[in-house]
Amino acid sequence: MENQSIRPLMLLGLVSSLAMIGTALFFQYVLYLEPCPLCSVQRGVVIIFAIIFLIAFLHGPLTTLSKRLYGFLLTLTSIAGLVI
Repeated sequence: MENQSIRPLMLLGLVSSLAMIGTALFFQYVLYLEPCPLCSVQRGVVIIFAIIFLIAFLHGPLTTLSKRLYGFLLTLTSIAGLVI
């Protein structure tokens, strides 16, 4: 189980994050809906998610420690978004 790659999951997370940001930008610049301050902060959290997913996808961690590190970073980011 330790040698299984998590790259497909990281790619899925990256594509999902980019889709959320793309949708938000579409609403803002095409439909002219201005985001509230909370929406702007949540965009920042989703961008941080996308960056972590991109780094994890490019890195392709195979060891348990590195997988847990990315999991910890994603959990920490999600808790920060939840607190906000």
